[in-house]
Amino acid sequence: MVELYKIIMTADIKSRCFENKLSRGFTGIALLYPKFEANVGMVMRTSAIFNVDFIYIIGPIRYKHMRTDTLKCSRHVPIIHFPDFDDFWKHIPNNTDVIGVELSERSKPIQNWVHRPRSLFLFGPEDGSIPTKELERCIGKIQLPGYPSLNLSTAVAVTLYDKILKENQNASSHALSS
Repeated sequence: MVELYKIIMTADIKSRCFENKLSRGFTGIALLYPKFEANVGMVMRTSAIFNVDFIYIIGPIRYKHMRTDTLKCSRHVPIIHFPDFDDFWKHIPNNTDVIGVELSERSKPIQNWVHRPRSLFLFGPEDGSIPTKELERCIGKIQLPGYPSLNLSTAVAVTLYDKILKENQNASSHALSS
């Protein structure tokens, strides 16, 4: 009886994972040298609300407690620290599309961006930019509207909202055409 239960549960999990090709993949956030605890806490809260699968933090921790994580999102969205970019690049999941979010001449406006199913969005620090060498390693570069740049937590929220909005539009048009 136990074996039958395992087979049924395994089949149920597999069918849910593969029944909708549009739902495959994951979304991750990577923060480079975040400075302010309020921003990190808000990124965590936004990430939990918008179903982010993990948060990476690259570099030394420059903040202490995250009072703005009022939902205790750190219990639900894994946060993984990397001491530097070398360690980060070694440990990202296979076939991950790392997308740099940066004001740059080579960045594509987010309005024109087609989101990928296995996305990891890399955001620079509040008081700087993503180093050029690391930005070049990204499969894509997007920028958000406005100048100067948005606050870190706001930039994460806008990026995630754009991804969800476009995914929902694609799912709706896919359902209509089926």
